[in-house]
Order: sequence, then structure tokens, then C-alpha cells
Amino acid sequence: MVAKLDEILDEQRTYFNSGATLDVDFRIEKLKILKSAIVNYKEKIVIMETRLVECVPNFSEGRDKNVIKAITDAIEAASDVRLLDVDPGEATNRTVVTFVGSPDDVLEAAY
Repeated sequence: MVAKLDEILDEQRTYFNSGATLDVDFRIEKLKILKSAIVNYKEKIVIMETRLVECVPNFSEGRDKNVIKAITDAIEAASDVRLLDVDPGEATNRTVVTFVGSPDDVLEAAY
């Protein structure tokens, strides 16, 4: 196994030294740019790591726009919840609502 790893390492060194890849200074510069972007966008990156929950409840009201609006207003009043879709079904008198957020925020919006 060690012999195979040594062979792979030698092949990689030969390839790098052939000039077919970009030089170390170029790579270091790109890594500095990447580090800067990570530092500048740290808050957004942390948000992306946050767990996200989707909730798709349906309500026994698909015709009365005022009732539907009251439901969606209550959902949107919860902190950091985003209402994605409202699908009122007049024929079935049911409305399906889709919203997302953190588990705690979705729980707050759902109840």
C-alpha cells in the first residue's frame, strides 16, 4: 500500500513540475481571496448552516380572502419565517400554505 502511495505522489509531483498546473503563488493568491470572502460573508455563511424546516399546513377555508389573509399575516408575524406560497382552493374550500424557517420559528408560526 505504501509503495502505491509513493507512486501516486511521484506522479503528482511530476505533473506539477511539468508546468501544466498553475504555480504556487497563483494558488496562494486565490486562497487569500477565498479567505477574504469567507471573512466578509461570515454572517451569511453561518445563516446557511442553520437548520431549515418547511411547514405545509392546510386550512379548512379556501374562499374567504379575509380569513386566508389573517392566517398568512399570523404566520408572517413570526420572527424569521418566510411565507413561500399560498394556494387557496375554492372548489375544495381548503387553503394550503407553505413557509420555512428555523425549527423554533416555524413552530411559533404554526401555532
